[in-house]
Amino acid sequence: MYRITEEIADYLLSRAKDPGFKNDTMNPFKAKHLNTIGVIDPMGCFGSDFAYSIEHDFPIQDGVVDHQPEVAGYWLYKQDELKRAEEPTEIPRHIVDSTIKDIKVMMDITDCCITVPDSIAKQMCKHPRTMDSLLKLEPQLKKCLETE
Repeated sequence: MYRITEEIADYLLSRAKDPGFKNDTMNPFKAKHLNTIGVIDPMGCFGSDFAYSIEHDFPIQDGVVDHQPEVAGYWLYKQDELKRAEEPTEIPRHIVDSTIKDIKVMMDITDCCITVPDSIAKQMCKHPRTMDSLLKLEPQLKKCLETE
């Protein structure tokens, strides 16, 4: 886990390889390859199975939630640093399906639910300040980026 600057986060996300989603009716979000970078925000995540994920402290979609982070910033995680849910986890289905009118209908999200490290771990992790210093620490990250 690394704390990264906004500039590094922007660079990584702008150069992340396309996961090449399969045209699969059972799971339209299944990627062809996992050597890319996912995104985590306070509301959820996309690509937690990818080799790396970037967490940021604000919601991707404006106006979704009033969120005050314990520690502001950006973090880069290797896939194995994200913990999977150990207990069944459900959310109201209408959050992800606007056709649902009954707000009591729940959706099981256990298989895609993750937990990120706590605020103490975030404050104690390495903080590379340049892309070069990050790549020295994480040379495998190059495999997740498009070549220029």
